[in-house]
Amino acid sequence: MKLQLKNIELEEGIDKRVLFECRDETTNLPIDISAHTAILQVCSAFGNPQVILELTSDLEKKQIIMIGSIGIVEVIFDSTYSDLDTQSVPWNGLDSAVYDLILTSPYGQRTKLAKGFITISRSSTIV
Repeated sequence: MKLQLKNIELEEGIDKRVLFECRDETTNLPIDISAHTAILQVCSAFGNPQVILELTSDLEKKQIIMIGSIGIVEVIFDSTYSDLDTQSVPWNGLDSAVYDLILTSPYGQRTKLAKGFITISRSSTIV
């Protein structure tokens, strides 16, 4: 799998779904990730060990959906994650951060699927 560099813009108070594809670098065919798990961690900067937000493919949480047979990872950013005026995520005045998305195979092999910046845009209407 090739590392994907993808920047994500979240609008304050709005849900967002972001898709990532797992493809073979040689054939460009989808990679079956049915038995894999995923974790996405957000930090204020690359190398900063303090995690601001962590999303997982835990089936009960429904934060990352694995569509394994076609190699799709869908990350769901709930609107509370981008609400800068609540304590649900400790953004501490940040309007941007960085993330890594890591897949783990059933054998424990970890692969970084994607990384990039997350920007949060203020909204004039908060519902």
